[in-house]
Parts: sequence; structure tokens; C-alpha cells
Amino acid sequence: MKTILLPLWSAILIPFAPGHAATLLHDTWADGSRAEQGLPAQSAWYASSASSLSASAGSLVGTATSSSRMWLTYFADPGSVASLGVGETLKVSLDFTLQNVTAAPATSRGMRIGLYNWSESALARQAADSFSTSGLGDQATGYMLNMNVAQSFTTDNPIQVLERTDVANANLMGSTSQYTTLGSGGGKTGDPGFADGTPYTLELSVMRTAADSVDITADFSSGTWHATYTASDLAGAATAFDTLAIRVNKSTDAAETFSFSRCKVEVVPEPGVLLLLGAGLAALKVSRNRRVR
Repeated sequence: MKTILLPLWSAILIPFAPGHAATLLHDTWADGSRAEQGLPAQSAWYASSASSLSASAGSLVGTATSSSRMWLTYFADPGSVASLGVGETLKVSLDFTLQNVTAAPATSRGMRIGLYNWSESALARQAADSFSTSGLGDQATGYMLNMNVAQSFTTDNPIQVLERTDVANANLMGSTSQYTTLGSGGGKTGDPGFADGTPYTLELSVMRTAADSVDITADFSSGTWHATYTASDLAGAATAFDTLAIRVNKSTDAAETFSFSRCKVEVVPEPGVLLLLGAGLAALKVSRNRRVR
């Protein structure tokens, strides 16, 4: 009888369950409501102004006006968070269309999308509409995408990625002064931007690359059109999340209507880890077969 010794990494990986994506939320608003929290099929969405956010069968519609609007949801139950292990990625996929996209925004980046750990906040979770777009931030940690939304990009590096570092400040998304910029990119002034009625997908992800570092990627796409940028946080990285928030500065700085048809949040393993796991399991199977012989 011949025994094959497996590499150390396979012995380490095998005791864990095979890596599969864990879906935390996959909502298409099929029931035409935004009020129920029933993960993973649906989550409740809250608005700074109740009239700015509505749901109908298959759609969640946010309307921007002459002042800022903010919408948020929780993709983990109270008391729990999505905590990433090394090699795991938290990925948010948003399918959406826009109407009345501005041609000349007054501010360079009029839409902000954030991933946060609300369990770190000193404030209770939102349970109703009507809250300040400049509040909610006390002790919340995480990352924010700051995006130029226009028919053609009106600034170089339209995608900006920031880390929330002034966590004691109550202002969650109303200002970037509570954040440290990790980088920006994704295009240049004059590049094609967003068009009315065109279906887009945003994939916003946080991948834990080491014990204390992550890569944050924002990828907007529609057919062959892409605007993509990745930034890295190499020290003091946030690795736990439970909240998705969207803030629009005003309609003339982005678009008037944001129609979302899908929101999916999942934790996925790094492809390389899956390959190593598969190789380890295959080697173990060979070893077992030879022992039987």
C-alpha cells in the first residue's frame, strides 16, 4: 500500500466547507414593496424623504430633487454582520436605469454609494423614513464610492473611493471630510458617461487580500461600456459590513430618477482559493483510491 502525502495547504483547506457564494440579499422588488425585512429574499429600504423612494412590482425608484436624498438598507439581521475572511469578497450588484441625466453637474461627483458596518455605530438602526442626509454616521466604519454622473464625464478620474476615518463624526455621507481618499480613476473628462433609459450594472466589491488590507472595486457597465477602478486599503482595513447606502446630491448634479431592478449582496471566495481547494480535494480522492487498492 502506497500513501501519498498531501501538501500542507490542502490539509489546511480541506477541513473547511467548499467555497461557495453566500447570498445575503437578492431583491428584485417582485412584491412591489420596500417595507419588509426578510433576508435573503428582500430587505427594507428607508429614505431621508419618504416621497423620494417608492416601490412597484419589479422596481425600486428613487427621485432626486433640488436637495440631497439618501436611501439605505441592511443586508444582515440586527446583531450580525458580513465579516470577510482572507480571500473572500463582499460583492454588491445593482441593476439600474436613469432618467434626465444632467449634462453639466455643478459638482464633480453627485452620487455616493457606501458600504458600512452599522453595528459599530452608536446609533440605532433606521426603522422608518425621514432622517438627515448629513447624520447617521457616529462610529460607522466602511467605504464610499463618490461618482461623477453626467452624460459625458465632466471630471478626470470620475470614480473616487474613500475610507471613512473620522468615525466619531455624525455625518455619514453628506461630506467627504470624514473620509480619507484611497484613490480615483475610471476615465477622463469627455469620456461617455450615462444615458437616459440605458440599463446599467454596478458591481461594488470589497475583497480582503490579507489580515489588514482590502481591495475596493467599482465597476459600472452596460454592454461594451465600462467605467472601472480599484483602490487598496493597506492598513486598518474595514472587513465587516451590514449596510448599503445611496446618497444623491441633487437632480442637477446627477440624474432625476434612479430605477433599480435588482440588488444582490453576496460573499464570494477568491477564485484562486477555489482552485486550491479543488486541487486539494482531488489529491485527497486520489490518495483514498490508492489506499483502497
